[in-house]
Amino acid sequence: LLVMQVAKVSGAKEVIITDLLDYRLKKARDLGADRVVNSGWENLANLVKEDYGEKIDLIYDCVSIEETISQAIQIARKGTKILIVGVPEGKIGINLAYVQDRELELLGSLMYAKEDFTTALELIHQGKIKVRPLVSHHFTLEETDKAFQKILTMKEEVLKVLIQI
Repeated sequence: LLVMQVAKVSGAKEVIITDLLDYRLKKARDLGADRVVNSGWENLANLVKEDYGEKIDLIYDCVSIEETISQAIQIARKGTKILIVGVPEGKIGINLAYVQDRELELLGSLMYAKEDFTTALELIHQGKIKVRPLVSHHFTLEETDKAFQKILTMKEEVLKVLIQI
């Protein structure tokens, strides 16, 4: 949801957010996503083909599991950059022939430079990036174990958990 907000602030014409959880999609819509898609019951490739024809220009994969990376490759137009922002666990199989045929660029991103943090803080301070709506739960330092259990079990609508010190 932060990447989506930065894309909007940076001038993206239209931002599409996909997720499996409707409460996250609602939050994405509330924060400015132009379109939200529950990829658990909507076929993203068909939707993109029908509604956008030429496919997608730039893709950020913030989950980075085999299914989402394969999906990104499938909906990318020729020459699209796919930025892998999420941290994958282990090896992921992809159709490299399709990547080559479509001349796709797969770029990984893991760490940020000091300038990135400075820019992020400026955008938050200017009100262009909203972080408060992302905090779904608050805990004290003494409740840290409870906070982690909340995140791991995802029994409630968890986005970001704030531990107050």
